Formats: sequence, structure tokens, C-alpha cells
Amino acid sequence: MMLTGSAVRVFWHGGAMAKQFLDRTVSLTASGETWRTILTNLPPTTVSTNFTDMMVTNKVQFYRIRAIR
Repeated sequence: MMLTGSAVRVFWHGGAMAKQFLDRTVSLTASGETWRTILTNLPPTTVSTNFTDMMVTNKVQFYRIRAIR
């Protein structure tokens, strides 16, 4: 991840030809964990990719990548 001004750029290496999801949440506590999908990357996907999250509103953000084949 890289902070670029008020945006966050997320880089990842994933599976080629997989449906990829980039999710975001502001809390990792069991009661406050609400993941929102902010990107769906449909096949054909490359092994390396990135996304710039321009909607950063909190100082703390957590991201996860999910892939489905």
C-alpha cells in the first residue's frame, strides 16, 4: 500500500484468470467488522495489479483481497 495525497494505492499479486475482490473496512473488531467490496476485477485478470482508493475518509483503513476461480 502507498499513501498518495488523500488516496491509498493498493498493490497485489493474485491469481491469473481469477475473479478478484478488493474489500475495505475501518475496524477489525468482531462487533465492528463490516467489509465493503470497493473493486471487482473480472477475468481475464493479470497476476499483478493495483487500485487507487480515492474514497478514503478515515485515517485507519484495512484492506483484503479475495479471489475466486
